[in-house]
Amino acid sequence: MDVLSFVFLGIIATAAVVQTGFLISLMREGRKTARHLDAFTEKLGRDLEPSLQDLSRASRNLAEVSERAASQARRVDDLVSEGMNVAEKALRMTQGILLPVGGRIAALAVTVRALRRVRKVTRFFRRLF
Repeated sequence: MDVLSFVFLGIIATAAVVQTGFLISLMREGRKTARHLDAFTEKLGRDLEPSLQDLSRASRNLAEVSERAASQARRVDDLVSEGMNVAEKALRMTQGILLPVGGRIAALAVTVRALRRVRKVTRFFRRLF
């Protein structure tokens, strides 16, 4: 082998050692970063846990309020339906009782007016003759 081959072989060996050193330092920094990231996620978990508990409690309360509101809406619907049924029944009773009676009273009133007119007309003719 000539000298130039030994020089290139030495350069390649030196580059491999330097590359190995960079990889070792990169591995150390990666482990350090991973430890810091683990510590950060643990701290974040501890900090967020009370908020998550509050959020969970709030969602349970919201579900309960929603359930109660739905129950109240059903009760109001039942109440309105019952009120409408009562109103319809009252209307039917009114139509069944008051309208025939009202018609008879109106007929009586027309008859009374007609009799009064007839009486006026007969008085008028009596005065003339």
